Amino acid sequence: MRKCVLVIDDDLDTISFISLILEQENYEVHATTDVKEGLNFFETYNPAVLILDLEMPDIHGIQVLQKLKPGIEQDFSVIILTGYGHDENIKLCYDLGIYAFLSKPVRLVELKGLIRNAMLWEEYKFTLKKHKEQLEELIQERTDKLSQEINLRKQTEHQLLQANQMKDRILNIFTLDLRSPLSNVVMNLRYLNENAQNGCNETIQTQINDIYNEAKNTWQLTENIFQWTRCQKGEIVNQPELCNLKSVLNDTLLFYSNTSKLKQVKITIEIDDYIEVYVDRRHLYTILHNLISNALKYSNPKGKINITARIEKKKVSLVIADNGVGIAENVLPQLMDITKPTTTIGTSNEKGSGLGLTICKELSKIIGADLTIESTEGEGTKIKVILPTT
Repeated sequence: MRKCVLVIDDDLDTISFISLILEQENYEVHATTDVKEGLNFFETYNPAVLILDLEMPDIHGIQVLQKLKPGIEQDFSVIILTGYGHDENIKLCYDLGIYAFLSKPVRLVELKGLIRNAMLWEEYKFTLKKHKEQLEELIQERTDKLSQEINLRKQTEHQLLQANQMKDRILNIFTLDLRSPLSNVVMNLRYLNENAQNGCNETIQTQINDIYNEAKNTWQLTENIFQWTRCQKGEIVNQPELCNLKSVLNDTLLFYSNTSKLKQVKITIEIDDYIEVYVDRRHLYTILHNLISNALKYSNPKGKINITARIEKKKVSLVIADNGVGIAENVLPQLMDITKPTTTIGTSNEKGSGLGLTICKELSKIIGADLTIESTEGEGTKIKVILPTT
């Protein structure tokens, strides 16, 4: 910032005195008795401080201030020279933004002090202005960068949306086109498997049983993918009705009667005939299918599965407990997290996708149920489902 001072006064002695003193203080000084010339100097030299006489013959200092008003306080400081200590224009001058008054005759100490303080004030404003400009540049840079990031994110989101739509279409085609044929295949293989003992040698019986189990697992995987896709898209509708819990459970167990027979797993049911739950029957079937399938899968040959239900606080507590291999403590928290798929081979080399419990969790929320798992590795697993009754 240049230490430039412009002096406009019709008194040559005053101009000479002020110029001499300020030049000794290493200020750049431009002085004139002509207001028009002074204003030209103002545009040329951009002074930091203007010392202006208030009472001049051709034009009043107030008029000069009014011409310079837009820059006063922002770009430069004005010190008014006056021989009147109680001039009626003092308030008007301050309203126009002047820095201070300097009384005539000019005193040396007062002049130096006012100029020094005015220069410090202008230096502070100059520094503040630079910082403001730098801050505005930084904000603009950040804004531009943020705008670029937002645009990039929008493009990425659009690409992800397209990818998700394609994924949904593929999954829909996959599940819708496979569910019905697979269901027919499973039913036919189940019939063959149940009747293979009559007239078939042991090798053929084993082969039919293996094919049946593979088809059943594939059907369960397809059903789980179908249900999971619908959950993610919010397409699953809850249509609750009063259902006899034991009846729904028996229908589900029919699907696994051959599996339990071959593994010699004893399934006991302790559920009163009158217990009813208020849920969507289709979703309850899917939950029970997955829970019983897992219980059988991880039960040891000749193991036990105990299914109980009782009414607790106007809700039904359904418990499916097995004495199988159990679940490791570090694996248990991940079982229903789709981002951390966890699956292990069953005790008879049964395969799985790790999706079943995730589906159970999602569907439980939809039907207003609460599902919890307790397990000890090597001792078995107990899954509790709290079902609504109204």
